[in-house]
Amino acid sequence: AQTTITALPPAGGMVNRQQLCNVVVVSFSEQKIEGVVHINLQNVGSGKIVLSGISSTVQIQKGTRMFGLQELSPVQYSYESPALSGQPDGFIPIGMYRACYTLNGLGQFAETILAETCITFEVQPLSPVKLLYPEDSAVIAERNPQFTWLPPMPLCLFSKLSYEILLTEKGKQ
Repeated sequence: AQTTITALPPAGGMVNRQQLCNVVVVSFSEQKIEGVVHINLQNVGSGKIVLSGISSTVQIQKGTRMFGLQELSPVQYSYESPALSGQPDGFIPIGMYRACYTLNGLGQFAETILAETCITFEVQPLSPVKLLYPEDSAVIAERNPQFTWLPPMPLCLFSKLSYEILLTEKGKQ
């Protein structure tokens, strides 16, 4: 291959769309090429594309070059999922994702695929749900108990947050 592209995975925890714009391009071609980077973000669980993007035109020369958000901007995003379009600051909701990158050379009449790569990563909350009262696995004798817990943080990463609670009655001993 004359050109390769390697995606750098985003750091763990919270991930925003700008963190997907870190790639390394290696070109062995003597010719200077103009190109664009296409990004498709797929939710691994559902198999659906949730976000796609295309960079501005970049110059590809012989050698190794790191491209980040600054070099690829402006990136035009297309939100394919309502859960993602509602996120403040472009944060990606909790889940497993596959990000695929295609480096296309811009020819006189059409784009030509120069290189492709995919990475898989997980977006996790910084802190999980925490039951405050009563303590987890506590034995309570109240007829109408009340429960208090802290939501996972940051709350903005969850589009449809719900809780599941399991109560069991313990017989007299």
